[in-house]
Amino acid sequence: MPTKIRAIRQINELLTYQYLAELTGESIITHRRRKMLGQGPRYLRIGKHHIRFRRRDVLAWLESCANRGSGAR
Repeated sequence: MPTKIRAIRQINELLTYQYLAELTGESIITHRRRKMLGQGPRYLRIGKHHIRFRRRDVLAWLESCANRGSGAR
């Protein structure tokens, strides 16, 4: 498979709350709370009960968190 196609698939990969929690070191409950408050990464609802996050949206959200926190004291 060409590298470009593989990279596109990785960017569109769907992540779970569990993966998001492991990535950030925070609890699943924290991420669910952020979703309810509109403070977390963009998400997709699949069916009635499944929430997933696109890898690219998680990376963009993490970048925005880093930008908000830098230099402000």
